[in-house]
Amino acid sequence: MIESLAYIGFRSPNAEDWAEFGPGILGLEDAGRGPDGALRFRNDDAAWRIALHPGDADDLAYLGWLVAGPAALTDAVVRLEKQGLQVQRGDAALAALRSVAELAWFVDPFGFRHELAWGLTMRPSSFRPGRALSGFVTGAGGLGHAVLIVPDLQQAERFYTEGLGFGLSDRVEMGMSVRFLHCNRRHHTLAFAAVPGLVGMHHLMLEVASLDDVGTALINTQKIKLEKTFAELTYTELAQYCYRDSEIAYKLTSFEDDSAMKLILVLARISSMPMEDVSRQGVSRWIRNFMHREHRHRNMLIPNSEDILTRKGKTSTTAIIKGKKYKGAIVVEPTPGVHFNVAVMDFPSLYPSIIKVWNLGYQSILCPHPECRSNLIPGTPHWVCTKKRALESLLIGSLRDLRVRWYKQRSKDKTLPTELRSWYNITQGALKVILNASYGVFGADSFDLYCPPVAEATAAIGRHSITQILNHAEAIGIQVLYGDTDSLFLKNPTKEQVENLAHWTEHELKMSIDVDKVYRYAVFSSRKKNYLGVLEDGTVDVKGLTGKKKHIPNFIKNSFNDMKERLAKVKNPAEFEKAKKDIAEIVRERYTTLKRREWESSSELAFHVVLGEELEHYTKTTPQHVKAAKLLEKTGIELRAGDLISFVKVIREPHVKPVELASKNEIDVDKYIAYLHSTFDQVLDALGLSFDEIIGLTKLERFLG
Repeated sequence: MIESLAYIGFRSPNAEDWAEFGPGILGLEDAGRGPDGALRFRNDDAAWRIALHPGDADDLAYLGWLVAGPAALTDAVVRLEKQGLQVQRGDAALAALRSVAELAWFVDPFGFRHELAWGLTMRPSSFRPGRALSGFVTGAGGLGHAVLIVPDLQQAERFYTEGLGFGLSDRVEMGMSVRFLHCNRRHHTLAFAAVPGLVGMHHLMLEVASLDDVGTALINTQKIKLEKTFAELTYTELAQYCYRDSEIAYKLTSFEDDSAMKLILVLARISSMPMEDVSRQGVSRWIRNFMHREHRHRNMLIPNSEDILTRKGKTSTTAIIKGKKYKGAIVVEPTPGVHFNVAVMDFPSLYPSIIKVWNLGYQSILCPHPECRSNLIPGTPHWVCTKKRALESLLIGSLRDLRVRWYKQRSKDKTLPTELRSWYNITQGALKVILNASYGVFGADSFDLYCPPVAEATAAIGRHSITQILNHAEAIGIQVLYGDTDSLFLKNPTKEQVENLAHWTEHELKMSIDVDKVYRYAVFSSRKKNYLGVLEDGTVDVKGLTGKKKHIPNFIKNSFNDMKERLAKVKNPAEFEKAKKDIAEIVRERYTTLKRREWESSSELAFHVVLGEELEHYTKTTPQHVKAAKLLEKTGIELRAGDLISFVKVIREPHVKPVELASKNEIDVDKYIAYLHSTFDQVLDALGLSFDEIIGLTKLERFLG
């Protein structure tokens, strides 16, 4: 229905500030004032795109959406009126004011004014940016994208998808829940989040054609464009060019209260590396450098990896996962089913803690002292020195303690000045990055101090620690439902049992374990790394289940989310039987809709994948979205890297087709039923339900396929 974001209007008491900000900072062209004194700007050949109206407060005035033509506008009005909305037809004066042929407007359930229009006035080849700029990316993608703050996320998703016809691109949890919707090849043209107590505009995105334009918008400084080779430059020209690059680097690093520079400075202090090297190299180099620094500081010879391998040998355990060098972490078999009051306890920084507590390092593992041979690593033939502290253990242990006991605590201390807390937070974040990478680095054969037995011992102790805790939990009457690497899921433990387990771990294993979260209930399938948990506030955590994955079509993803919403309402075991019936009905309805080909729009069945590179670069393999893109290209549509390709599965070769070109009868229904089955099967199994029985297949039909 909607093709793109055509224009947008704001109200502000500071609207006049845009006279300088719009052209001078953003690079927009001044498109003249409106009859009410509004400042208007454009970022392409449209008559105007952005309007700033005088007002008492900063607010969104209206969003203008482009539709295909008069018939599409009429259809949209009818669709909205069926939902009970009052839609007003704009008169000729309003259409002229908006520089469109015709429009209609309405106010949505959250108070935002939307205008649907066709016939946007264009002036070919007339755009002149307000400052030096390579240009904005608009075209079929429209002005850009808008992000709103709404009071009700579920209601907003239903309204904008069902009422305005947007397609769902993503659901993302990043401290707040965000929904991303599309109507063209942009990943999203509209997005929204729910923030308690707030309703309004979050941001408007304008896309520029060059990364240099982004830097210019941030710091208003461009690189010097060279029209000669470096060899042809005078010394003065070369100095000016280099000086400008240095100026840009300085301005970018000082942006946002010097946050980038602060982080680089902290990492440089930790790693003892020049700031330039820190910014150009990765975490393995940072760790390598501070390890080498300590060797030199202590007048110790730095061994090469061949010497370490010769002296310490290779691993002794057999990897379970193909391609790994040794046996990895333990994963406790899940107890399938629905379990109420599930506490999740985990080890903070498990592997750094193990390196510290067990004195692991290339010097200490398999040391030459006969008396140390009894200090065995559980599950391996390796032993660890009891006479000398390994550098890895000393350094990683010290950094871990500094982060946990000092920097992390101080970063949350609101009695400290904001600037000081910012430094503490940046430092604890930098330490976290290094600590999280330490085990992986020490276990990588490309690392200078790589010692296979050290990496193997770290994983073995992790398995041993989890096993010991499992045994103790059982001894004190706690049922462990599931465990994965550094966390355990405990069924209905008492406060005393949790405290007992934490104290025992601290005393016996010399490591800490804390309650990370408590689920009202959790649903486990028979598969590892697959579960669904509902927190007390109704938030649903989904781990590894197919329905969470981004590539699943909205038709199936939405039904999975309906199931999640239904499960979120369950508060006790007594409510579960009713919920199971509702979930079975969700599955049955989706299946029937597919079988009868009664979906509302083929876009519901579309897979959405971004083109990672230009089409001509796909030479070795041709992924499905590229096959669909090539079919689009044949129709004359110009595509480029970054475009969102929407395609459906069809019966005939090449078994995919752009959603715009596919008819309802071409859709491969059996493929989508298979996706529906695999998406729900994991959860249905845990709920004691069968997909085949829900849809009515007999045992004989299932046997015959």
